[in-house]
Amino acid sequence: MSEEVGRKILEKKAISIPELKDELEKIGNVEHELFSTPRRVREYLNRFSKIDGDTARNLKLKLISVLSEEFDEERAEKLAIQIINILPKYPEEVRVILGRAIAGDTEKKVIDLLKEEGVI
Repeated sequence: MSEEVGRKILEKKAISIPELKDELEKIGNVEHELFSTPRRVREYLNRFSKIDGDTARNLKLKLISVLSEEFDEERAEKLAIQIINILPKYPEEVRVILGRAIAGDTEKKVIDLLKEEGVI
């Protein structure tokens, strides 16, 4: 009988790049000769993580609050994560993330929040 090689998925949850980077740092170095993925993932996260995990978690809650005025909770969370990953600087960029043809007040609120938090 052969043994399974791999890991068991305990939970699936959408998180931002900075949050994932934080979680991997907590786990520590989990290199295995069969998998080069952890190293590549860490390289990717280091390159594209623009803010720290705590800032990302706080920002996500605030963004969800702003976005939930217009979207359901699940969609607001997914959009907040994309905004954190990209950190748009202009309302037009937020409009693209939100998937709209015409900009509204929400885009400006998001940009204002990002500026208030000092991430852009």
